[in-house]
Amino acid sequence: QTSSSSASLFTMNETFVVDQPLVPTIPVVSLVASSEFIGVCDDLILNGAGTTGSGGRAMIYNYSVMPGNDMTKVANVSEILEIANSHKNGIGKFRVDIPSDAMQKNGEMVFKLIATNFLGYSGVATVYVKKLHIPAPRISIQGANPYLTTRSSKLKLKASAEMPIMTCVDSSVANAKMSFIWYEDTGGFTGSLTDTSKNPRFLNLAADSLEASTSYQFRVVGFMTDTPNVNNSATVEVQVSQQDVVAQISGGSYQQFGRDTSFDLDASDSYDPDDSAGSFSYFWSCEATSSSADCSGLIIPTDNSTLSVSDLTLTIGEYTFTLLVVKGSRNDTAEVDVDIVAGAPPVISITALSEDKYNTDSDGGFLSVASSITSSLSYTAVWTADGSDVSDLFVSGKGYASSVTWTTTDLLLALSLLTEGESYTLVLTATDSDGESSYSTVSVVINEPPKSGEVVVTPASGYALETAFTFTADNWVDSDLPFTYIFGTTGVNSDGSLDSDSLSPFGSERDNAFYEDVTLATGSNSTNYTVGCYTEVIDSYGAVGSATTAVRVRSKPLTVPQLTNISEAKAKDAIDSGDGDACKQILKATTDGMKETKEDDRRRMLLGAVTDAEALRASVLANLWATYEITPITVSDVASLLDVLVGVVDTPSEVIYDVASGSHFFLQTILRATL
Repeated sequence: QTSSSSASLFTMNETFVVDQPLVPTIPVVSLVASSEFIGVCDDLILNGAGTTGSGGRAMIYNYSVMPGNDMTKVANVSEILEIANSHKNGIGKFRVDIPSDAMQKNGEMVFKLIATNFLGYSGVATVYVKKLHIPAPRISIQGANPYLTTRSSKLKLKASAEMPIMTCVDSSVANAKMSFIWYEDTGGFTGSLTDTSKNPRFLNLAADSLEASTSYQFRVVGFMTDTPNVNNSATVEVQVSQQDVVAQISGGSYQQFGRDTSFDLDASDSYDPDDSAGSFSYFWSCEATSSSADCSGLIIPTDNSTLSVSDLTLTIGEYTFTLLVVKGSRNDTAEVDVDIVAGAPPVISITALSEDKYNTDSDGGFLSVASSITSSLSYTAVWTADGSDVSDLFVSGKGYASSVTWTTTDLLLALSLLTEGESYTLVLTATDSDGESSYSTVSVVINEPPKSGEVVVTPASGYALETAFTFTADNWVDSDLPFTYIFGTTGVNSDGSLDSDSLSPFGSERDNAFYEDVTLATGSNSTNYTVGCYTEVIDSYGAVGSATTAVRVRSKPLTVPQLTNISEAKAKDAIDSGDGDACKQILKATTDGMKETKEDDRRRMLLGAVTDAEALRASVLANLWATYEITPITVSDVASLLDVLVGVVDTPSEVIYDVASGSHFFLQTILRATL
């Protein structure tokens, strides 16, 4: 009893049990080694950052190693893994670095990673690694192994490569340029593997190049162009899954017909994404779902894509028609609810949608829905939405409306106004001049982007053109796998906060959830050298989740000749190894470094003659051209190229005529390439 006689509070003990989910989230473990064959001077990096199935909470990571043969000793490596597993009271680390001297030369090891989510469910992945006794480039193929794809999908494999480390041997590499050759080792692929991309590290195969229910073994060999015996390789198994056939009944998921009207249910739009040999078989069934409905008078066709229903065949009532399509060992079903009403109202048909889900920015944020109406009388028709959380979702004239009058022109739905994760039922209702009406519906499902994750950048501070940063997209959740990733930097506001609307990507999408050896440009001294960093995580439907974080990047006092030497050496190494994204980072750090030094009087005195600055800008432009030659033309890649170009010309007093005209021609070249 409270102090007030009019208010009382009573409680009672309750006990309840929270059971496991009916469909539990199971971890899918991704374990990536820095290279399958580790050069004698190289460390080994094991990375499980791409593991999914965390349920939005921290995962427990547990590494172990077994010798690959009787001659290999792994005690030193096991000790390192045990230390990593004990991190944070047994949560472990998704990334483990194993020093070169901990691994036995010519030793073969099989590493295993077990990842366990908060529900107690686990997944496992293994990877084979061999420690070589000679120097070798570091070669790996991004993404999971095996790599899962389908016949109707394009295949894009990206090799990551770094030049061999020679610090523990007496020899050296005279020329740092690398070459790459792709192979398919099973013999199942007979097409061309050369010149599939501007960058030889990338293998791009068109859709329908691979056969369904087939596994391929793709291998990339990277070698020093002038010293081919210094080489390495990486292999990935590509499994081409057989896709389900898709049953479709045209007209909409709910259709209404008059008892006095004949109508057809048409399944001819059913399709096989693999386009395999053979034909469909069709099996129809009818179920009466109301007391007045009766299917007994209906003649069900045998193996026909069309079910024709004559007038007066069905009684007034509600029915569910089910279609089973079969092709070989695959099958699929589709249903349509049919309401038979009195008379002969207009017959409505809505064309089936092409996707199971749509993003709010699909096709510019709009979805076109086709339909048709037939009637012996004049009629009017209107589109509405049933139970929508958005009032005005249809495009109407120059604005938006909650309903629109039907015309022969396709309906335009404003996807950009809809709520992610919601489903919208669109209703087309037609009424004839006698007052009889009918309607049909179609459902539009809006995709949700990946959520719950973060981007982690290490170390938290460093120096431009010196510190190698690592970006990791960690703990992202979504059912539409696999993910791809974009990494880059954000703008920084004057108060030091990050501008998430101003993004500068390093390059195009990556299959790995991490990006190592990133070069960052210096931050501004006015924001305490803050550099914004971001990741975009993209699901299989193209929905994008994003996260940002900040690090601090300073620049060391350099003269322009010193900055030029560092920039040219690093850019040459990146270009020689075919790493266009790394070169763009280096060039961006170079131009931003020039800008930052001129903000400080002391450093300005160290810069020397302006002609040195002119020469450096010319050097950056020349390397930018070389980078363009190995850079794919994607939205992100073009943005990163142009970001560097802006830095080349942002100080007109240091831009000579040849650089100005060359920059203009570079811009024209980029724009033409995007057409």
